[in-house]
Amino acid sequence: MRLSLPALRVAWAGLLSLLLPGLGQVFAGRRQAALRFTGVWMVLSLALAGVQLASGTDTITSAGVWTVFALVVATVALNITAACHAALAARQPPGARLRRWWWSAWTWGAALLAANLAFALLPAGPDWQAFSVPSASMLPTLRVGDRFAALTSGRVRAALRPGDVIVFHLPRDPSVDYVKRLVAVGGQTVQMRAGRLTIDGHEVPRQDLGPAGPGVERWRLTLPDGRSYVVWKRLAGGPLDNTPPVTVAPGSLFVLGDNLDDSLDSRVPSEVGQVPRALVIGRAAVIVWSPFWRRIGTQVR
Repeated sequence: MRLSLPALRVAWAGLLSLLLPGLGQVFAGRRQAALRFTGVWMVLSLALAGVQLASGTDTITSAGVWTVFALVVATVALNITAACHAALAARQPPGARLRRWWWSAWTWGAALLAANLAFALLPAGPDWQAFSVPSASMLPTLRVGDRFAALTSGRVRAALRPGDVIVFHLPRDPSVDYVKRLVAVGGQTVQMRAGRLTIDGHEVPRQDLGPAGPGVERWRLTLPDGRSYVVWKRLAGGPLDNTPPVTVAPGSLFVLGDNLDDSLDSRVPSEVGQVPRALVIGRAAVIVWSPFWRRIGTQVR
C-alpha cells in the first residue's frame, strides 16, 4: 500500500510535533500555534527539571512525587496533542481555521494515552520509585491497578515504624517485589488468635466499621503506638486466623496484608516470613494513577 503525498505530509507533520511540539506546526504553516506549543513545552520541561533537582535530597515528599507525575502527564499529553493538531493542520489549506480540534476523538484519546504512558515514562528519582499493584492483598488501602510512588531514601527506610505500608524484595526471591503493611519490628511477638491480631500478648484494638461487601467486614485496627488503619476480614474463619506466636528477629520486620484473608505475608514462613530490613525498598507514599479516578493523588496510609 502506497501513501499519497498529502497522507505523507499529514504523517510527517504529526511525527515532527510528536518529537518536539511546535515543529509540525511550522511544517504545516501554523507559526503562531507553533510558538504556543513550543512555549508550553519549554515551561513544562523547565518545571520538570526544577522539581527533579529539588528532589535530589532525603527530604523529598510524596507531594514532590505527585508533582513530577503530573508534569510528566502534562508533557506527554502536550506532545501527543501537538501531533494531533499538526496532523489536522497539514490536511487543511494554509490559514484555514481548525474548528474545535480540541474536542476531537483524537485529542481525547491522546489525553488518555498520555496518562498511561506517563506512568511508564515516570522517571525514578534518587529517593523514590514507582510501583504497580497486581493483587488484592492490600485492599482496601491499595486496589488492583493502582500505581503508587514509594519513598526510598536511606532516611525514610531507617525511620520505618509499625503502620507504614512498605515495599520490599521477597526474601525467598529478591527479584520479586511485595507491598505489605509493617505491623511489628525486632523484639516484638506477633500472633493471630481467632482472626484477631495480637502483639506482645495484647490484642490489637479494633473498631467495627460495617460490611465491605457480602461476608466481608471492615475493621479499624489501632497498633500499640496509636497508629490505625483499615483492614478487610471475612466473617467466617480463615486458614491464617490462628498462628503460633512469632518473635521478630532483630533487624527484621513482620508484615501483613490489609486484606487479611487474601494475603501471603509474614504469617506464611515458607512464602514470605520475616523481612530483613536490608530487603526493604521504601515506604509507599502516594497513588499516582488508578482506574478509580478519585484515588489519584491520595496518600497511602
